[in-house]
Amino acid sequence: MNRADVFEKNSYTRLNDFKFTSITVREPSDTETQLNLVGTLRVKRRLRASGFAGLGTSEVSFSRLDGRFTRNDCAYSFAVSHFAGKLDQQGVCGNRVSLTVNMPNATSLENNIGFIPGDDLAYRSIYWQAGLGLEYRTGRWSHRLGYYLQHFERADIDKRARSFGRHPQATNHSLALLTEFALTRNLSATFSAEYVTNRLLNRIPFMYNSYTAGSFDRSGLFFMTGLRVVFSK
Repeated sequence: MNRADVFEKNSYTRLNDFKFTSITVREPSDTETQLNLVGTLRVKRRLRASGFAGLGTSEVSFSRLDGRFTRNDCAYSFAVSHFAGKLDQQGVCGNRVSLTVNMPNATSLENNIGFIPGDDLAYRSIYWQAGLGLEYRTGRWSHRLGYYLQHFERADIDKRARSFGRHPQATNHSLALLTEFALTRNLSATFSAEYVTNRLLNRIPFMYNSYTAGSFDRSGLFFMTGLRVVFSK
C-alpha cells in the first residue's frame, strides 16, 4: 500500500478549453493484493529454473481535490470530492464580479471543471501476471535472468480515457538480468538491468488515470546497483 497526505501538481495542464494551473490531491493512495503460485526446478547442479503465475487487484483512491484553472480568460478555484464540489470565480471577469457554482453531481462537475474525479482518478483494476527465470551459480558469482508479463483489466477508467482520445495501456513486458558477487558470507554486491515495454505502468498505480493513460506507452531501461546483507547466524 502506498499513501501520502498530499500530492501537488503546479505545472500547466490543458484539458480541452480548461487550463489547470495547480491541482492538489488530498490523501491519495493505492492498495494492491495479489496471490502467486511459485515453482522451482533444479536443472543441473549450478542451474535452477523457476516460474510463477498469479492474480491481483489494485485500487486507487483519494479523499478530495483542490485546484485552480483558467477558462475563456477567467480564473477559477474549485474544491471537490469524487462526485460533488464547489467552484468559485477568482477576481473580476468581464462584467461579472463574482460567481459561485455548487456542483452536486457528476454531470455538473464535467460541465464546470472538465472532468469527474471519481471516474477519472479513482479506479479498481484486476490483473494477471506470469514469469519465468533462470539462475546460474558458480563460485562467488550468481546470475539471474527473468521474464515477467503483466496484463491489466480496468474497464471503467480505460473507457473514459478513450473518450478523451487517449490510448490505454494494458500489458507490460519486462526482461531483467541480475548479477551478484559474494563479498563475504553475509554481504553481496549486486547489479541489475531491466527493460520494460511500458515504463512505470506497474510501479505507480496512482499516476495512471484517464488523462495520463497514453503517456505509459514508452519503453524504459533501468540500471541498479547496491549491497545485499543477509542477517543469519
